[in-house]
This record gives sequence, structure tokens and C-alpha cells, in this order.
Amino acid sequence: DQGKMDPPTTAQLLEFVQRNQDRIRELGLSSDAAFWEAQSTEAQLALMWSLQNLAYLDLARSHSSMIIDYDSFYAHRYERTGPLLTALGFSSVKESLAFLRSAESTGISMRKMDAGSEYYSVFRGDDFNPDKWKNELSADQVAEITAITDPVYARMQREAWSS
Repeated sequence: DQGKMDPPTTAQLLEFVQRNQDRIRELGLSSDAAFWEAQSTEAQLALMWSLQNLAYLDLARSHSSMIIDYDSFYAHRYERTGPLLTALGFSSVKESLAFLRSAESTGISMRKMDAGSEYYSVFRGDDFNPDKWKNELSADQVAEITAITDPVYARMQREAWSS
């Protein structure tokens, strides 16, 4: 299905767990391959997502970088635009925030601005809901996924502006 991740094959899952045993234990989870093979696809993918994002955090710490969560940034764009421009080496001036406000006062939502690329787009319509995926799964599936991903997501949010 479009927009849905393919489940890992047994070989992919076993290799993933073998290579990441220490990291899995750091999350307080079982690092036993047979345990993960018996888990649901949702739990397996949640584990993979979590470890991938922990790797991104490690990478950010080892380089001069800043982690930006698009939707969180957009929600707090007036507070975060200045620090972002400063981190990029630009001057943060009042005119930057004035530009954001004036663009939105014309009725053009910055959320609707598109990068214009056929390959990649950051377009978000007015109906964009970052939690939409939760409506497509059962409550048990959501609980299973968030039990694994929420601690990593919370860490990502804490470190988002500190790298």
C-alpha cells in the first residue's frame, strides 16, 4: 500500500537485531532475535525507526548540526526562526519575523508553500494531521508502537535545538 512501510524479511530482521543488540538493550528492550521475530510487524518497524533515529542523534552530536522537526518548528516558527538563522550563520533580524507574519496575513499559509520539487515536497495542507497514522491502526497497535517509539521521540525533542 502507498504510504506504508514494507515489513522486514526474516533475514533482514535477524541481521538488524544482531547488529544492534547493544542499542536495543540501551532502550530497555529484549535483544533476543527470536523475541523480535515473534513480535508484530508494527513492533519490528517501531524498533527499526527508533534505532534509526538514535543513529541520527549520534550523527548530529558528532558533527556541527541542528535537528529540526518540521511540524514542531512550524508550530513555533516565530520563536525558532531567529535561532535557526543564527545557527546557519545569518543575522536574525526583526524583518525575518515580519516577513513570516506578512506572508501569512495575505492569506498564504507558509505551511502551503511547496519546495517545488517533483522528487521531494514539504507541502502540508490545512488538513495535515501528523497523528493521522493512529486513526488507521487499532488502539493496541498504536500502544505497541508508541511504547517503543515514544522514549526515542521524547529524546529527539529534548535534543532538537541543543546539537
